[in-house]
Amino acid sequence: MKIVLLGCFALSPKGTVAQRALPLGRALVRRGHAVTLLVPPYDNPSEAGQAWEDAGVRIETLASGWGLAGWTTALVRRTLALRPDVVHAFKPIGPSGAAALLLAQRLPLVIDLDDWEGWGGFASSGAYAPPLAALIELQERLTPKVARRLTVASRALQRRSIRRGTAPAAVHYLPNCVDRAALESAPPSTEEMLAFRAAVDAGDEPIVLYVGYVPPANDLDLAVAALAPLAESGEVFRWVLVGDGPGLDTLRGTLPAALTERTRFLGRLSRLALRAAFAASRLLLVPARDTRINRAKCAMKVVDALAAGLPVVAPAVGQHREYIVHEVTGLLTPVGDRRALTAEIRRLLNDPALAARLGAAAADRMRRGYSWDHWAGEAERAYRAAVNGIPFR
Repeated sequence: MKIVLLGCFALSPKGTVAQRALPLGRALVRRGHAVTLLVPPYDNPSEAGQAWEDAGVRIETLASGWGLAGWTTALVRRTLALRPDVVHAFKPIGPSGAAALLLAQRLPLVIDLDDWEGWGGFASSGAYAPPLAALIELQERLTPKVARRLTVASRALQRRSIRRGTAPAAVHYLPNCVDRAALESAPPSTEEMLAFRAAVDAGDEPIVLYVGYVPPANDLDLAVAALAPLAESGEVFRWVLVGDGPGLDTLRGTLPAALTERTRFLGRLSRLALRAAFAASRLLLVPARDTRINRAKCAMKVVDALAAGLPVVAPAVGQHREYIVHEVTGLLTPVGDRRALTAEIRRLLNDPALAARLGAAAADRMRRGYSWDHWAGEAERAYRAAVNGIPFR
């Protein structure tokens, strides 16, 4: 098949295009398909106007100077010029969502949902002005209705799509997975791990790792509440936060003194450097409340950490229950139970053999069950169903 993937924004700094659309495209190429990924880099204009090939996927970063309408027009025109058999639009909002609405009458269309975007989700997070939040809600409600098939990154999105009227057979569960390049690459060297430990002054102390963008409203207060008793009781560890975002300034100002001494902020790391961070750490801590955003999201940091052999400690929210098998590949805690989160972190800090066993099982499970080469078959089934009986016009 000739497939066009519509990206929702630039390849960086956000992750959906680089970590979901592109690795899926690589796997589809390995299955014999011709794949073009069109990227509207409105959030990173430095990427605009380029074209190259990545593992058989042709990537084109489009150029436009006319806002949403311009990016939408560029996506539609280039897609029609390519005359694909099927179009897979990533996110129902923004330029990709608008282009999908226009393309739906011309081409078989599949829409990918990887977050709860509208009211109750990111549109209600306070990160968007009210008019933009209203547009996001409208797009998320309307765009999936014109698609022949949906792909969803989480079970919560699968259930929500069915509740909103999509036939169950038309909703294809397509979780975030591990790219073949990560599976086949050599593990970080001892020197790389030691360099990371030196950068955070860890010495021989076990590292509790956090990875991710930190918005103004976040769940890191749950991590502070779980870690502070450990610091105050004299537990030896280093809490390392990898990422950036406006919420970090607030976090710095609210850390208890004992935890401040044990905390290091590293900013964003390359994916290569992040692999060294995973290898050098004892556990990944993923604090999370039971919100619609957390139920629906499919965090790549969890996928990457487990695939790298790093056990994850997290509340049992959403996709955490899909990826983490309690006491086998990580440790799950009841939602809202701070003492349980503290206790499970303490277990791994004091039992490196348990952490190693969980990590090894996690890496094996992710390699066997969550590779893009395996799950690309589900995307392929969605495409064939969308194309069936719908001639190119």
